[in-house]
Amino acid sequence: MNFLDFFYIFCKCGKNVVTLHQNYTNFIMKRFIHSLFILYIFVVTSCSHTPEVASPDGSICVSFRLTEEGAPQYAVARDGETVIDWSALGLQCAEQDLTRNFALQGSDDRFVQQTWETVWGEESEISDTHNEMVVHLKQTSGVEMDITFRVFNDGFAFRYSFSEQELKKLTITDEMSEYRFTADHQAWSIPWRTEYYEGLWSKAPLSEKDTMCSPVTIELQNGGYAFVHEAALRDYPAQNLYYADGALRTYLTPWLDEQAQVLPDKAYKNVPFPTPWRMVVLTRTLPEMVASRIMLNLNPPCRIEDTSWIKPMKFIGIWWGMHIKTMTWEAGPKHGATTANMERYLRFAKQHGIEAVLAEGWNLGWEDWKHFDFTTPYPDWDMDYLSNLADELGVQIVGHNETGGNAADYENNLDSIYRYHAAHGIHAIKTGYVSPIVRTRSVGRAPLPQGHRDRCQVPHLYRQPRAGYAYRSAAYMA
Repeated sequence: MNFLDFFYIFCKCGKNVVTLHQNYTNFIMKRFIHSLFILYIFVVTSCSHTPEVASPDGSICVSFRLTEEGAPQYAVARDGETVIDWSALGLQCAEQDLTRNFALQGSDDRFVQQTWETVWGEESEISDTHNEMVVHLKQTSGVEMDITFRVFNDGFAFRYSFSEQELKKLTITDEMSEYRFTADHQAWSIPWRTEYYEGLWSKAPLSEKDTMCSPVTIELQNGGYAFVHEAALRDYPAQNLYYADGALRTYLTPWLDEQAQVLPDKAYKNVPFPTPWRMVVLTRTLPEMVASRIMLNLNPPCRIEDTSWIKPMKFIGIWWGMHIKTMTWEAGPKHGATTANMERYLRFAKQHGIEAVLAEGWNLGWEDWKHFDFTTPYPDWDMDYLSNLADELGVQIVGHNETGGNAADYENNLDSIYRYHAAHGIHAIKTGYVSPIVRTRSVGRAPLPQGHRDRCQVPHLYRQPRAGYAYRSAAYMA
């Protein structure tokens, strides 16, 4: 029964009230109906559903809402205290502005508690316990978008996803995800565009930070820490962060043209697809943050069925001498990666129980860092002798392939590179991209200069382990 039905019945009953007191009764009736109407409005308002999901232990709560403009937002509280105030969500696309004009179609919830085995790491088994809420949105344009929230006891994450629908493609120009922390906290970060991601981490208030590489570690003023990062990054530009108007906002790594100028398009996606996870670890102490397994739990499971050939190991190597100028990468009087020097390292590793040795500068191309040959050693490096010696000693050689940022050339030769190394008993390869820009693979045109971790380099980093798998070789990209 709705209010109008109740009002009608109430008024019909009112006609049967004793007529001798009609005026008094009418007055009482009006006051009662007015009070009943106020009570009805209160009940309807208080029962309106605001989707929210809490961590399994109840300490962290993520709430969702749509503004009057139909713009999606979320907020996060820990132990009843707001940590992240209402923050924007959504995507800017060339085809459609997916930041407003949405209606809530419903939400689904589920509890997940499982344990899975990892191939390598500090623990053999990883516990994954979280609550999940999927919010289903539909825009006035007809576009359907889901936002999935996962809340763990030590943090939360969210991502956007698009199911099969009339819309078939999206050109993403910006991501509006933000983190509106309740104070101008201190943060540790390195600047975006730091060459090779080897910059020094600095501490300063968020408001004083320039655009930052993800991850960013934040010291909360009321105690505890936040760690902002991403997971399941694939076929999508990496997340960077900048502070504006009181919020930490997302800046997707841009795509560049032939003159290294920023283009508006960040990613091209075929529907259906999910975006990477945006994750925030929330802990009281730094050791708890280090021990968090949220990122591992958000990444997809390993696709390799037989992982018996993957072996964790410690290694030493020939590289630090180049940085302190006692050795050189290129051949010459101070060449570091020589047969004699590598033999010395291999025997040292055997003596001290170290599983492997890496050497930088063994192959041709270090004179200009532009055109490396990954299958031809310098004359003073005897690959056959060293690989046989390593096998006799029971010590592995870790292959080192510096690309100088020429990822396109490296990718075009992936199979021959891994085949050459495997033939010499080398089943672990570390690659490097020491360059302010990375020239990535491009179909039908010359390699384009791109920033690190843009929508071109991220897929490149996936192709390496796929190529290595054919030769049971692990890829280590840095």
